[in-house]
Amino acid sequence: MICAGIDVGKSHLDIALHPGRARLRVTYDAAGLKALDAFLQGHDVSRIGFEALNGGCWRICGPAGSRRNCASLPRAVIAVARKLIVLANTILSRKTEWTPQYQQK
Repeated sequence: MICAGIDVGKSHLDIALHPGRARLRVTYDAAGLKALDAFLQGHDVSRIGFEALNGGCWRICGPAGSRRNCASLPRAVIAVARKLIVLANTILSRKTEWTPQYQQK
């Protein structure tokens, strides 16, 4: 199962897929949404999680049953602390292994 996480900003969208390291940044306009649709469809995404406090995520996919490709997928709005997003982005950018347990001295 491929899941997409989408951080919704005012001018752009940041998309990351799990499992894997595929990422995409698009502008929050018609051309960007078209690229988002192609990206999600090309990676066979089955679930989407949105980090959006302003409710903008529902405009991205539209209501269930609409013509947008992601409208039929299960969706959830997730209010995540900004620090967690920065941490995840840093791990992906540096291509470091995620270690859930750190050595404590």
